[in-house]
Amino acid sequence: MSASGRGDVSVGPAGGADFPPIQVTAILALACTAGLVPTLQPLILGALSAEGRLTAVQIGQAAMLEAIGMGVSAGLAGSFLKPVRLRRLIVVTLLLGLIANLSATQLAGPGLLVARFMCGISSGLLVWLFAGLTARAVDPTRVGGMYVLAQGASGLAAAALLTAFALPRWGGAGGYFCLAGLDVVMLSMAAIAPMAYPDLASGEAGRKLEPRGAIALLAAFLHLAAIMALWVYIVPVAEQTGQSAGVTGIGIWAALGAQILAGLVAALYSARLRPAPALILCSIVSVAAIAQIAAGPPSALFIAAATVFGFFWMFAIPFQIPFLIQVDPTRKAALILPSAQIFGVAAGPAIAAWTIVDGSVMGALWASAGLFAASMALMLFLSLRRRVAATASP
Repeated sequence: MSASGRGDVSVGPAGGADFPPIQVTAILALACTAGLVPTLQPLILGALSAEGRLTAVQIGQAAMLEAIGMGVSAGLAGSFLKPVRLRRLIVVTLLLGLIANLSATQLAGPGLLVARFMCGISSGLLVWLFAGLTARAVDPTRVGGMYVLAQGASGLAAAALLTAFALPRWGGAGGYFCLAGLDVVMLSMAAIAPMAYPDLASGEAGRKLEPRGAIALLAAFLHLAAIMALWVYIVPVAEQTGQSAGVTGIGIWAALGAQILAGLVAALYSARLRPAPALILCSIVSVAAIAQIAAGPPSALFIAAATVFGFFWMFAIPFQIPFLIQVDPTRKAALILPSAQIFGVAAGPAIAAWTIVDGSVMGALWASAGLFAASMALMLFLSLRRRVAATASP
């Protein structure tokens, strides 16, 4: 495909590309649209449960099916889809999300679950678009940091809008009306998004995934699972360690605010940090924060630990694609990363749930710490393997 067909993308060495800022903005906006759905799930699904449209069990099923839809579509697209005719793909994807969200305003029970799975498929394709741009970017960590910053800010703004306006006025349907309206607005992004992405240096769809790339994907999966294993149980964990509801709320909001700061710091200082040490440091500090949360009062230390956990949660994400590119220069693993991340998000709570005994959720803390340790072990193995290979080469 000609350079003009790519929308004035300047192709650099080893698959790196210098995308115009307006195209990066369009893909970031689409990725944030996909990322809003998991952020707003507790608010919307909770409202639907209160209205009797979902049972308590179906709340978990809806979240799980949406995550599965995202993971499956992002993974299949990363493995087999070529990044051409992207503007047409964006329109079709957003229309699918629009239909799913509008349907969800009227459905209940199993029908609503199907609608959320459809929305997950739409969101997964938008995530794949972002991963494709990031994997090709000259500075993927900076692009990832920009996404984390934009996602954190938009998530807080959307949560405030739903809490103050949409949910009190229209109930759970109001949340999905807002998401449907966002799908309509995002259709304008198709006009300024890239028409296609430049080919990776090593080829793309259908290429076999290297073993080292698969190990790196497993490390990313475990890292996200570790985060969510604790985060979904943070409220009952805080309660069982002696924190008040007010302190817990402050800790959660402080963690969300720290995520925005994490994106800003990652975007500004990404060039100064190597991906593997940065990710390993994030895991070590996260485990230390978990230990402090488990220790209980004083409340100030709980808030501090939650803030640190939230910061390093989002600070780590932008470094995962550069780490995968280092480990697997074909960039095949980087294209599949969103699927591994999404399945990690879905698996973490399930793994933590296995540790709950007689109503005690403290096992979630140790499940999270164990998953972080497993992820670190794989990253250390890959880093040492690269170092040995570099030393052995003439």
